[in-house]
Amino acid sequence: MAKTKLYIDPERFKQIIEKVEKESGPFTNRAQLHDAVAATEWAKTHAKKPITASVVALRIKEFGIEPQTPKGRRGIASGTRIGGTVDPEARSRNKKAKLAQPKAVEIFDILAAIAPTSFQRTIERAREGSIKSAIKIKCAECVGFEDMTLRIRECDTMSCALWLHRPYQSVTIGGAEVDEKTETLAEVG
Repeated sequence: MAKTKLYIDPERFKQIIEKVEKESGPFTNRAQLHDAVAATEWAKTHAKKPITASVVALRIKEFGIEPQTPKGRRGIASGTRIGGTVDPEARSRNKKAKLAQPKAVEIFDILAAIAPTSFQRTIERAREGSIKSAIKIKCAECVGFEDMTLRIRECDTMSCALWLHRPYQSVTIGGAEVDEKTETLAEVG
């Protein structure tokens, strides 16, 4: 069955909007105005079917009525944050709490025991929360802490989630290859 358009007298509709804005206003946005008009007795008892807020919005546009209520801004209101917390110190406390858990402490202690002494500072930075150091440790552990720079740079395990973020990758700048570790230049052929 096809939907039939609900008839609304444009002049009466304009009067209702003006009355609602005068008595219940001011509204911060038009959505509040639409809800207020839909909540009136006129809208609830209109002809065959009550008038909803969405019908109010459609008819305002259709009839070219310009209410005094301003249009609201689309999207999320200023200052609203989705997910997480606004307090950066709270995020830092959460990270510290995760790293202080017994399992995390145990893992770092095991890594410190098996890693070479030259790698101990990297383990300490990871223990403090450095993600870059944590990736470096994981890659070094994967290659067995042997010939780390070369083996990690030439790693071809692209199925690893950390492959793109692995350390010791050569970087090309202006046609020259720059080794991140030694910062030396070599012509790229």
